[in-house]
Amino acid sequence: MIMKHSEFSIGKDFTCGGTRYRCTDIGSRVVVAIRTENIEAGTRVASGQTSIRTIDAAEATEDGWL
Repeated sequence: MIMKHSEFSIGKDFTCGGTRYRCTDIGSRVVVAIRTENIEAGTRVASGQTSIRTIDAAEATEDGWL
């Protein structure tokens, strides 16, 4: 199902390609959203490398990401 521009609402979740997103902004031609599940979170460690972990929506909400 394809959503129409008028169906998006800021703060409302929607699914696209089997992945859940949350609408964060609606422009006249563009809808901006963030992924709310299986989020890849990167942390720079002392060696200068980046450690990446995947967190789910519940953990992201708990940590204040969403």
